[in-house]
Amino acid sequence: MKKFSHIFLLLLIYTSTSFSQTISVMSINAQNLFDTLDDFNKDDKAFLPIELKQSENHKNECNNINVKRWRMECFFQDWNK
Repeated sequence: MKKFSHIFLLLLIYTSTSFSQTISVMSINAQNLFDTLDDFNKDDKAFLPIELKQSENHKNECNNINVKRWRMECFFQDWNK
């Protein structure tokens, strides 16, 4: 699969540069898209289902977040599969 993606990327770059002078590249970070587990050494507390956010330990960790918007996501964002 990795080899196919490299070939596809090279083909895309070749065809786009053959017909134009500019090229645009876009990426998406889907790392937490279907992850509903709190991973060790990873700051993913906001990406949990609301029922897992009820523990005192989780609430204490959320209170340590300085940015208000991120803190509110840590408390109230309901993340599911």
